[in-house]
Amino acid sequence: MSSLLIRRVKSNDCVKVFIGIFIVMALLLVNVWFHTEATQLKYRMAEEMRRREFLLEEKKRFSLEIASLEAPERIEGIARLRLGMYMPSRDQVVFVK
Repeated sequence: MSSLLIRRVKSNDCVKVFIGIFIVMALLLVNVWFHTEATQLKYRMAEEMRRREFLLEEKKRFSLEIASLEAPERIEGIARLRLGMYMPSRDQVVFVK
């Protein structure tokens, strides 16, 4: 009878050990998964930061281009050379009240 009791105790201990090992393995797998996800997020974040910097540079370039296109000197030059426009003389100006 005592050897049967010892076997039951040993089998219960084995089950507890296997459950403990299973829990530890599951926790390790979850830890690895979290680490992998964090690493992937860091890479995505770095890529988005590079893209943001590129877009900011492009915005700055376009702002400069807009400023040069809106320059009064450029518009006046186009009006004179391409469209044949000129500044009116004093007698050509009519003031409306």
